[in-house]
Amino acid sequence: MKIVRGILIVNLVVQTTLGSIMVLAPLLMSRLIYVDQPSIFVQAIGSVALSIGLLIWLCLQKTRDNPNVDLVYTTLVVLTVFNLGLSVFLGLGAYRGLISWLGVIIHLPLMLLCIYALLVIGVIGQDNTKRSKA
Repeated sequence: MKIVRGILIVNLVVQTTLGSIMVLAPLLMSRLIYVDQPSIFVQAIGSVALSIGLLIWLCLQKTRDNPNVDLVYTTLVVLTVFNLGLSVFLGLGAYRGLISWLGVIIHLPLMLLCIYALLVIGVIGQDNTKRSKA
């Protein structure tokens, strides 16, 4: 379960860091990803990243002393869908030359890490099921 916790922490750091930059310094982020949009759009997306970071932080706090595989699993599913959506749509935007590939470079590995963590949890869940039936 330590590897899963580590993956959640990596996601937490990335989401809160990028979200904070997007909210507090939207022009800097616009330059990084080559987006020529009003700052308010970048800030709105940053608030979503901060919300996802909050979800991860709450999950980590809730499971610190009392592991709750269902809560961790649910959080990882949300993170997988979030990072998948960003990877796909940022990838389409980058492919069309509208933005840089930076978002895909960040979110695609996060998605793969979340899928790996879900597989690890699935194995843990199967081990617990086998033990409880024995």
